[in-house]
Amino acid sequence: MNQELTTEQKARVFAQYYGAKVKTPHPWETDTQLSLDGFITGINEGVNVEVQHIEDNNAWEEPSIHDLNNAKFMLRPLSALTDADALDYARIVCWPEYRQWSNEEMIAMAKKDVGSGATYEHWSSAPSAIFLLQFFVQRGYAVPLFIAPGHPCNGMTAIEMGLAIDSTTR
Repeated sequence: MNQELTTEQKARVFAQYYGAKVKTPHPWETDTQLSLDGFITGINEGVNVEVQHIEDNNAWEEPSIHDLNNAKFMLRPLSALTDADALDYARIVCWPEYRQWSNEEMIAMAKKDVGSGATYEHWSSAPSAIFLLQFFVQRGYAVPLFIAPGHPCNGMTAIEMGLAIDSTTR
């Protein structure tokens, strides 16, 4: 689906996930397999993503540059919310009665809330939507994104747009 996005729109999505894990092909080989792990460290001229690669727990001396089309985020869908992140979500949402709940109850409620509310309409109307979006992006989750007024991809995640790979399946 990412063919519906302009280069500028793709660059904005990549910028929102600055620091996120990505997979890229090896920069000095002709193989286009997404075989290297790294982290986004910059966007160059709006068409390239700068990636700091990690091999055997060691960072490369210099980051490599990849066309935006040759890098994929490694993101978790919101349906794969971890228990730890569910607890933090409950604290952000700050349900008045949450202090009386056990951790297990808060986790179950948070997963139910996130699972049923992961839509553009829900996120755009929640009072703490900006905090929640930032929280989930920082934790490496694919969140519903805004591209442009009336854009057909509004409310889709980077996974749904083909800009990311579901990290829970790799």
